[in-house]
Amino acid sequence: MAPGQYLDSIGPNEERYYATELDAASTANFSATVVPQPGAAVDDLEALHTRIAYGTDGICQSTTEMFGQQEGATPLTSGVSRLPAQSGTGVCDQAGRYWLVVERKAAKGSDAARWPMELTFHVEHPLKKGVTPAQSEPEYGAGGRPRSAWARCRSPGPTVTRATRTSSPCTARATSTWR
Repeated sequence: MAPGQYLDSIGPNEERYYATELDAASTANFSATVVPQPGAAVDDLEALHTRIAYGTDGICQSTTEMFGQQEGATPLTSGVSRLPAQSGTGVCDQAGRYWLVVERKAAKGSDAARWPMELTFHVEHPLKKGVTPAQSEPEYGAGGRPRSAWARCRSPGPTVTRATRTSSPCTARATSTWR
């Protein structure tokens, strides 16, 4: 499976396997969304289970999302990611064939139809050596302390929208008048 968006279907209590080749350093994101017929019978414990596996024993990550109600089926999404460890020594830090697995867990008496399923798969390659990611400017300064009031007032903020009200605590007076 190459990165992209795919359509498939899945039946009750069925597992679907999708193979992909991953290098040792990239992050992989995988999600599955099932779209049952509106109002289809479901149990509150029915679930969509996704996992990324390596070889026969290595589960990198797994997630289970449940309907959590018996009012009828609605679309349900479950997603997982493979995040290689910085040490590179984990089972899921190796280059090779990985399995993206989707399982629909259905209760007795639930909708027996196959459900349409959308799959998304994306790979994020690590930054090249010497490249520094862009820095964000958080609301809080160093050490989690809020920036000073003066620094907050100097930064561009919302404009005044009414003569008698300001939307910034730094605005000392209104800049427009009512006529």
